[in-house]
Amino acid sequence: MAFGDAATATIGPGIPRLQNHGKNCVVHFTIRHPSGIVFAVEEVFHNGYATLDPGVNATVHSTHVFSNIDTGYDSWQARLQGGSQSAAAGQTFSNHINISEKGMVWSNCGGTSSFGFHLRIQLTSGDANAKGSMTISKDSVGNQLVQGFKLRWKECRW
Repeated sequence: MAFGDAATATIGPGIPRLQNHGKNCVVHFTIRHPSGIVFAVEEVFHNGYATLDPGVNATVHSTHVFSNIDTGYDSWQARLQGGSQSAAAGQTFSNHINISEKGMVWSNCGGTSSFGFHLRIQLTSGDANAKGSMTISKDSVGNQLVQGFKLRWKECRW
């Protein structure tokens, strides 16, 4: 899944909170799959770059949901803290989450499933003078911002 041009959150003096401290991207789509087959998200991954002063915290939060299933959602998050030398100088990060089969949320059995993916990056700080930025980064192949996931497929068990 590729996002557009920019997914950067910034924080610091003079930066409006509501417009810049967090960024959201929500994508909904329909997946048609064969009768007798279900699928679930098996892996979630994204890469980025952050520059964080001491006291600045960054969170990357991913959620996927099956809109036609009452309990059909999973959520994951990763956190970075400012204050280390590498965070102040700028650090790359890679978040890769493997979901155990026991923790997977499965689609309906065959037919059509409405599926949504939500990515949120958020910066917070108790220090009004602290600065930071976080970007979900561009890939080296298509130069697009990437949030990815891998699906697992299996036969329905009625």
